[in-house]
Amino acid sequence: MGLVINKQLPLFLNDIIMEFKYLDEIPLYKGGPIATDTLNNEIRENTWLVSEEEKSYLMKNNIKDMWRTALEKLGSKYETWSRFPQVPTLN
Repeated sequence: MGLVINKQLPLFLNDIIMEFKYLDEIPLYKGGPIATDTLNNEIRENTWLVSEEEKSYLMKNNIKDMWRTALEKLGSKYETWSRFPQVPTLN
């Protein structure tokens, strides 16, 4: 889950990993960090919300409410975020 600002590839995750066939099409993107340790630095700067989760949660069939549920697990500080629309301009 997250915001990705990269170029979408003409492939989906379930095209290359057969275990994902039962999920909706999950797009793959080309791009990534432009420097070594970019992600680690961003995590240290609190740019990312990081939490532990069971694999079974990440692989569940119903992914519609995954963002909201993940934010609720992080506590009341993020409860408002969980109510943001998927496309804010449609609010």
